[in-house]
Amino acid sequence: MDISIRSVKQDELSALLDLYKHLNPTDAPLPDASTLEKIWNEILSDIARLIAL
Repeated sequence: MDISIRSVKQDELSALLDLYKHLNPTDAPLPDASTLEKIWNEILSDIARLIAL
């Protein structure tokens, strides 16, 4: 089995949130879409953070 690790892409927020919801179905509801987008952009612009897939 080949495994590859890469950084998450800007357009993968929806898929990532779906995965988290699947893995943690009892988590609190998410904020509205504009707040999510703002948080996502902050995360992606922070060079000290890396979201690996």
